[in-house]
Amino acid sequence: MKELIQQNIYALLTPLTVLAAGLVISLLFPRLLPPTEFGVFTTLISFTILFTGISDLGVPNTIIKIAGESFHSNDGHGGFYVRYLLKWKLVSLILLSLLLLLFPAQLAQIFLHDTSFAYIMQTLAVLVILYSATQFITCLFISISRFEYSSLLSFVLNTSKLAFPLLLILLFGATLPTITIGVLLAFLLSAFFSLLLFHYRFNQNIATYLPPKKIEKVNSFLFYSTLLAWSGLLSGNIDSLLLNYFRGPEEFAFFKISNSIVLMLISLLPISSTFLLSFLIKTEAKKERELQRKLFDRSIKYGMLASIPLSFLIYLTANRIIFFFWPSTYMPAAVSLRILSLLIPFNFLSGISISLFMSKGKMKELTANTVVFYLATWSIGLYLIPNYGLAGTALTFVLSNVLQATVLLRISLKLLGMKFNFMHLLKPTAVSIIVASIVILLNPIIKSTVLLFLIAGASFCLLYLPLLENDDKKLLNTLLSFLKLPALF
Repeated sequence: MKELIQQNIYALLTPLTVLAAGLVISLLFPRLLPPTEFGVFTTLISFTILFTGISDLGVPNTIIKIAGESFHSNDGHGGFYVRYLLKWKLVSLILLSLLLLLFPAQLAQIFLHDTSFAYIMQTLAVLVILYSATQFITCLFISISRFEYSSLLSFVLNTSKLAFPLLLILLFGATLPTITIGVLLAFLLSAFFSLLLFHYRFNQNIATYLPPKKIEKVNSFLFYSTLLAWSGLLSGNIDSLLLNYFRGPEEFAFFKISNSIVLMLISLLPISSTFLLSFLIKTEAKKERELQRKLFDRSIKYGMLASIPLSFLIYLTANRIIFFFWPSTYMPAAVSLRILSLLIPFNFLSGISISLFMSKGKMKELTANTVVFYLATWSIGLYLIPNYGLAGTALTFVLSNVLQATVLLRISLKLLGMKFNFMHLLKPTAVSIIVASIVILLNPIIKSTVLLFLIAGASFCLLYLPLLENDDKKLLNTLLSFLKLPALF
């Protein structure tokens, strides 16, 4: 259990550093840039992730599944899979980068409504290349379950993404070009560090050329994984595409503020879907079905235990959160934050269900569902976003997550031959309702937002204490042992 918890913690550090850095940036840069320029900057970061994901095809998941299984089984084909997938990645990356470099003004006009931002699109092409190098090496470490190195790469990228722009701001002043150059330097450092870490720490031989008898399996997985990745990316970036197109960078900046809060909270949930995928691949190879069922059930339990009270709390205090952290000009973000708070538990359930599908190689089924979710998301968004802006964008994400979680979780439970334990929902919901009543009563009385959050958290822990089961107590004792603290139970 200690080893599992340790690797899960390492895996959680990656999204946590990504979103912690994003939250700090969203707190600081709105005070240095006008809303429109901040919207342009957030578009640059969002598009870097989006276009890197598009150029990735389905390579990351294929490395983790196909090459990862090969590395764990020592069949000697892992190096072939990595080299084979790298060729696909390079072809895709070159084509996409040329598109960004050849048509920067046209892309700037479409998404940023101003051709003077053409240099942003040119910078984007370079960032996609640098970020691709970091991401590819990160996937290699994940494939061999070395999450400490993948989290280290995330830490280097995201701290430098914050540090370099701040350094240049101190030297040359707060302007959009200055911050853009700082981000470029950060991604350059990250790519260089990734290559060094790969050279000195990757303990698998990928130089050997031992192809398997058939490569249909890897081609099939790559094909479906590409459709899956592209559908997910286009659905997940509907804000940067549609909201930018219909409303412009300023309103997009408001949405990214609220979205950064929700994404950071999701990263704090106790189970990493990346860790779960890696562990499920191991158990699938060893046919440990009972262990799979137990881990999936515990993932649902503790994910709901953390996400449901967070949804209640954020929904009730959205105005206070925006007012506490950002200038009053960003108060429109409170509307979208309140709506987005509803998707936290559904996003978690989707993530762990997708991990299960991939671990079992159910790519056709997962891809078919994801394409349907993508079409549904865009159909909803094409109506709600032009008409309702921020609120419509947030509602689009919520409805998409609810649909995806409901369908995928139901199929996942069938794959494992288990039933959903409704107590995992009922217990945290009942306690959250009681805590919500306390928050509503104290909201007009307590002026400190931090104090209100501490009271809400302490109230939930105390009220849930009588509901703890033996497994919960054992887990708490194990966690305390990491901190060198005595057991509570």
